[in-house]
Amino acid sequence: MNGMIAGTIAGALPSRLPLGVAGIILGGLAMAASDVPAVKLGATNLAEWDAASWLSDVVPHLIYGFVTASVARALLPLE
Repeated sequence: MNGMIAGTIAGALPSRLPLGVAGIILGGLAMAASDVPAVKLGATNLAEWDAASWLSDVVPHLIYGFVTASVARALLPLE
């Protein structure tokens, strides 16, 4: 579900937005969409995460954001 929402947002982002910015926005949104519910349900406590835990969460979400932004750019017509 998070991926569909981020993909929809990717399609709505202006193509003039730099790819790096779009990737960070999408990755951040995908990360928030998975982490916020986990915290609200008590499944995790972000304050207890160490650096390795944060890296293992941030890196895949940023990769997802950049790939999603790149694919959206390739498939959607320019404004």
